[in-house]
Amino acid sequence: MFEFDPGLQIWTLLTFGGLLILLARFAFKPLKKILADRENFLRDMLDQSRKSNEEAARLLEENKRQMAEAREAARRAIEEGRNSADELVRKAHEQTRVQAHAMIEQAREDIDRQVLSGIDRLKSTVADVSLHVARQVIKENLDERRHAALVDEFIGQLKKDREQPAIHE
Repeated sequence: MFEFDPGLQIWTLLTFGGLLILLARFAFKPLKKILADRENFLRDMLDQSRKSNEEAARLLEENKRQMAEAREAARRAIEEGRNSADELVRKAHEQTRVQAHAMIEQAREDIDRQVLSGIDRLKSTVADVSLHVARQVIKENLDERRHAALVDEFIGQLKKDREQPAIHE
């Protein structure tokens, strides 16, 4: 079945060689160029991808740094706000204390004025009562100077008596 024909073999080899030469000249070079172009394209894409990854990593680090700075700025702002609030509270307490002290001083002055006014009224009342009693007792009228002197002497004696027990305590 299978016969060997040398002519067919030679023509087959010549056809194969010619086809190989034609392919080498017209098909392999463009294919080689296409493959080289494809390889260069893929290499460029890999380089570009690598650069994009590096840029993304750099941007990520920059973003992390900016976030840390923002957190620090927010922390400082909160701390400053807290300190300002504490200062305002301290000033309010101080102002309240000063106002309370002023009110207490004003009240003391008012009390002192009222005490002096009361003493003057009491002095006048005591003088009138004592004059009335003295008139009744001795049945005579005292002159105003003598009356004032007796009242002052009486009040002085009352003050002296009042101050003496406080000194012993």
